[in-house]
Amino acid sequence: MDAIVDVQTVIRLESSSETVLARIGTNVGGDRADRTDDDPAAVERKLEIYHARSAPLVEHYRRQGVTILTVQVTAEMTASQVYEALCATQP
Repeated sequence: MDAIVDVQTVIRLESSSETVLARIGTNVGGDRADRTDDDPAAVERKLEIYHARSAPLVEHYRRQGVTILTVQVTAEMTASQVYEALCATQP
């Protein structure tokens, strides 16, 4: 990717497993209805895969000197609130 994209900033949304499960349970975004892959065991597996794949990418860009913006996402935050938190994050 480095040869074709000049990454200036990486945005990292961070939540605990408990927070992710709570967000799914409350259907914060309104798009979780009829999902069959949201049971806690499946979510834990997905989170393990996500962390295994994203951590090396974040480190790669950190070593390249790319700005890493991290936003802590809570169970109650709406997409608009996540965006506001991102906008308030200082590089």
